[in-house]
Amino acid sequence: LIKNDYSQSVGQFDDILENCRIDTFPEDEQKILYDALERMYYSEHLRIGTAVYPNEKIRSRMCELDVTTLESAVAKLHRNDKPIKNYQGYLMSVIFNCLTDDYAQAAVDPFLNSVRKKE
Repeated sequence: LIKNDYSQSVGQFDDILENCRIDTFPEDEQKILYDALERMYYSEHLRIGTAVYPNEKIRSRMCELDVTTLESAVAKLHRNDKPIKNYQGYLMSVIFNCLTDDYAQAAVDPFLNSVRKKE
């Protein structure tokens, strides 16, 4: 049973990687993104600010990841001009926040809201 859970877990992680199309990124970014995604997936929890997300929540949200979300995360990393102590933690937070930010931005977008009102 444990072996089956492990195989299922690895399969799900492989599906996430495939959906993210990491191979389309420059080689140095591929390694950084892979390491961050792997750590996110296999972590017991992810702390962002004062929130602590359990592993099940992290994995379910990671299934929503795609290349666009990772491109957005990489762009945010390149714009950072502050010193970072925990690079992996920061990258995991940026990736996770990009997932939630995409939905939040769409929900408060003035143009989209004006179109919704007309429906």
